[in-house]
Amino acid sequence: MAVVSRYARRRGIAPAKIREYLNPKLHPSRYPLPDAGKASARLLAASQNQERIVIFGDYDADGITSVSILLRFFHECTSLRPDWKLPNRQTDHYDLDLVAAEKMLAEFQPTLVICIDNGTNAAESVAWLRSRGVDTIVVDHHPCTTLATTAVAMVNPKAHQATATGDLADLCAGRVGPGVLRPSGPGLGLCQTLGLHHRHNDRRHRHAG
Repeated sequence: MAVVSRYARRRGIAPAKIREYLNPKLHPSRYPLPDAGKASARLLAASQNQERIVIFGDYDADGITSVSILLRFFHECTSLRPDWKLPNRQTDHYDLDLVAAEKMLAEFQPTLVICIDNGTNAAESVAWLRSRGVDTIVVDHHPCTTLATTAVAMVNPKAHQATATGDLADLCAGRVGPGVLRPSGPGLGLCQTLGLHHRHNDRRHRHAG
């Protein structure tokens, strides 16, 4: 802890703020995330129609963790069982490029793709998927260069002017993902919309007992 405290001081964290820095809490004011409502609505439709979903992640720690969070949610809170794909760090490119999109469509035949920790700048691939009847939800935190405007939801604080420079812009993908799933402000997150939020919590409590 002393080492981290010294690191925080070197980063310019004021002494009065070090405890908060070492014990971060995600304040409710950070929600709702931009386009989280659109993403939740599309996921709800996918659940109701039992659509085929593929989660496309990244090969780094944030990307792998993000995919795991989404998979756990779908397995524990819904009847959906999405497929998933992680690129190979040695042989594949970062992001959903056209080659990866073509392979994914051929292998899984999804109607919905969730790009997490990538996808913001995959304009060509997202448009190509849409032309073949596949919607894409982007859940990301990377800066924008060639924005994928044809995505049905762009849940990336850096892609929206209102949130590009605030606290939300500091979130990693592993924290942006749950923002799509949890309750958002006065609206409902996907868990509650599906009517499974309390059942999931009750099951976890029973297991703990």
